Amino acid sequence: MIKAKIKNKNIFIIIIIFVTILFLGLVFKTSFNNSYVNTPNQSVREYSSKFLKFKIFVPSDYKIEDKEISVTLIREKKEINIVRNGTNFSNLEDYLVNFDSKRNINISDENQLEIDGYSSVSRTVSVQDENIIQKSYYIFVGKAVYIISTSSPELYEDLDQIARSFKYTP
Repeated sequence: MIKAKIKNKNIFIIIIIFVTILFLGLVFKTSFNNSYVNTPNQSVREYSSKFLKFKIFVPSDYKIEDKEISVTLIREKKEINIVRNGTNFSNLEDYLVNFDSKRNINISDENQLEIDGYSSVSRTVSVQDENIIQKSYYIFVGKAVYIISTSSPELYEDLDQIARSFKYTP
């Protein structure tokens, strides 16, 4: 009888330890999943677009223009644009192959990543017809692709932080 109580107590302790480890792992994973990092010198504000169904963290020195079909973030006459394109493609790779086939571009840098649990790609392209270089994030959410982009190299770091803070809000 005493051995059974000790055995039950040991099992109970093991279960408590296991649950605690799972909980800490979940907290640890969640804190590192949000790859947006607020630097001490930069204050940010949360912005939500009800029509485009997303939220992001934007440095407070940006002006935000919500045009319902797009959102433009402006700082010192330079812009970061956010649009949502509908798609019938079932994955981001097929979408980008089709998207690229309609434009005359050279891709100089491309990285696959996950943002808010969604398949995403960041890339820097030169658009020869327009003589511009643009850095963009493509985030595949169901039947839509969000594109967050800028052609201002001075905004690339902000673009990275803003895009990685992206949350889909259905």
